[in-house]
Amino acid sequence: MTLVFLCVICLFKYLIIEVVIPSTLKTSNFLISLSPIKNSGAAFSILSSKTTFLIYISFFVLAGISLWVVYYSKTLTKLEMLSVSLLVSGVLVNLYERIVHGYVLDYIKLNFISFPIFNFADVAIVSGAVLYAFILFSKRD
Repeated sequence: MTLVFLCVICLFKYLIIEVVIPSTLKTSNFLISLSPIKNSGAAFSILSSKTTFLIYISFFVLAGISLWVVYYSKTLTKLEMLSVSLLVSGVLVNLYERIVHGYVLDYIKLNFISFPIFNFADVAIVSGAVLYAFILFSKRD
């Protein structure tokens, strides 16, 4: 499942950066704009220019998630695996960009609120984390 999400994220980024943005002078509407920017930090550009540190953190997170999945693999539900796959695929795509380019390319800008520009891998990370939090809270009953 993670491989599918990796492919979707990479395909989406390719289509946005290589096809959609170059084909129009202004890629925008009242909801979103597609504006590529280089982000050398993490979410909200925190730890800007701390690429090496962010690479190590990403490896640490991936190792921790991998060990957790191996340990609990027999008891994880499909929904839990979906959340983990979303999270891991987003982290892997951003990690790859940090290693290869030294930054993550963000390109989605929300026009209806003041919010930092982000990318589809960020959406996968947040979606996976929120889904897993929802699963944890629903198990408490």
